[in-house]
Amino acid sequence: MEYLEGYDLGTMLRKRGPLRVASAIDYLLQACEGLAEAHAQGIIHRDLKPDNLYLSARADGGRIVKVLDFGISKAAVTGVATQTGDILGSPAYMAPEQ
Repeated sequence: MEYLEGYDLGTMLRKRGPLRVASAIDYLLQACEGLAEAHAQGIIHRDLKPDNLYLSARADGGRIVKVLDFGISKAAVTGVATQTGDILGSPAYMAPEQ
């Protein structure tokens, strides 16, 4: 397991307020790349929120986003399906249809 030093995006937002647009875009693109890798392996996260995006330092001093907490993720290869009415994730970040 990788050891990370840093903090999650949710904590940073609560302490510092909104991000600059350039930083927000950078963090979102990095998160999308991480999720694309998971999806390529057949893994669906199902609880994406700022508290599950961890900001760590790169060797060059920049920030790198790590997608964390795959605890309720779904692997397509297992054949396990979510049933109608199942509620998984954080309500404030769920799709409206859930």
